[in-house]
Amino acid sequence: MFISLPEAGHDYGFGHITRQCVFINLLRKFGLEAYLTLPNNLIGKKDIVGKLLSGRLEKKYLLSYHEVKYIITSRRVDIKLIIDSYDYKSNLRAIDIKPSQLIIFDDLAFDKNYTDDIFLIIPNECLPEQIKRMQGNSAKDFLYGKNTLLIPHEFLKPEEDRLALAKTKMNRLKEVAKGKKKLKVIIGFGRSIKYENHYQDILQHKIKILSKNVSQMEILCLGQVNSKIIEKLGIKYECLDWLNPREMSNLYSKSDMYIGPIGYSMWERASMLVPSFVLPIVDNQLPYLRVGEELGIHRHISTIDRDWYLSASDLLRGSIKNKFSNKAYDLFGVSEKWIV
Repeated sequence: MFISLPEAGHDYGFGHITRQCVFINLLRKFGLEAYLTLPNNLIGKKDIVGKLLSGRLEKKYLLSYHEVKYIITSRRVDIKLIIDSYDYKSNLRAIDIKPSQLIIFDDLAFDKNYTDDIFLIIPNECLPEQIKRMQGNSAKDFLYGKNTLLIPHEFLKPEEDRLALAKTKMNRLKEVAKGKKKLKVIIGFGRSIKYENHYQDILQHKIKILSKNVSQMEILCLGQVNSKIIEKLGIKYECLDWLNPREMSNLYSKSDMYIGPIGYSMWERASMLVPSFVLPIVDNQLPYLRVGEELGIHRHISTIDRDWYLSASDLLRGSIKNKFSNKAYDLFGVSEKWIV
């Protein structure tokens, strides 16, 4: 049995949970018994949990800590524990079980040293120097790169559809630049309270620049906090919150630009060809600012200026060049010894 224990909270968002929903579904697709366990800080928050899991994971595959412990003691089954966290040891102490196999998802694993009994997954593309550091790690088994991306299938379009979407988006950008269409901008929600004021100031400044350099603009805010920021500017907007993968995919396909934090959704936006101008709001996002810049799929928010059209067009072309996938068979082919 597989039990997934992801991390979540205001300091690091909900990306750990959403990608583990994808992983649990993959495990079950292979006929394996797999469940998700929520962190303590979300227990009892049924409204948030319901919205978070909507369209991502059926509630019957959700277990509490107490249910996990009961299964272990009553059924005496081997538990393969999946931890999606930057501090797996504290998560192990919290659940207080001894798994037969430990599988760790860690975006920042290249800066740490794991023991050789751990199966390690870095669910992101890595820079060459990061890969080099990983090769000196004690972990004998580790996977990294584009094939380990865990994004819902709604964002992974067939190549023919993706090229058609690219053509539509490029034509739309040209029409916007000529003043014939509205610039549709998604404003992402930074959930880290620590950076909120800094984020608001930068966001307001960049929206002002865009409003002066396009004839029409439509703002789509993800979250109430961003709505309040846009209200201060006197710009019309629509507030969207807790969208499921299908709804997010539709939103991305109709949008011209994203402004906001990076987060794991960077891969969803790149796959859906959304030019993105991003701001790292927590330290663990800094490596992936660089990764995205190297791939040409996003730029730092500070680069938004009067030449927004050239920047957005370059990012659209960068996303077209990169093909993203969730190759489950590649992932499982390497790791047969722990799925048996």
